[in-house]
Amino acid sequence: MNDGTLRLRKIPEMLADMEIPLRSNEAVKIAEDAGMPIEVRAPDFWSKGALLNVRNKGEYYAVTLYPEEADPRHPERELRFTNTALCQDFISRWYARENHDPRAR
Repeated sequence: MNDGTLRLRKIPEMLADMEIPLRSNEAVKIAEDAGMPIEVRAPDFWSKGALLNVRNKGEYYAVTLYPEEADPRHPERELRFTNTALCQDFISRWYARENHDPRAR
């Protein structure tokens, strides 16, 4: 089950994956320092392209499905981003049009 973790994929030669809680600032710093790609996965019950609710909570951005608000009693229903660029990248990919035909743009 996907619980909103930040998955860091190391280069293929290392043949190792590690999972670090998304709420950890260290996770983003480790990934940036190592030059590893960052893949943020939404909870399984979210449907790609569905409307999202993004709120600035001071120390982080809370992303939930619209019209839900972030609820500390249900942290599994939100994604938290302490890195603004990572949040924007997730939002852009979430709404990006995908087509399997290479001729389509």
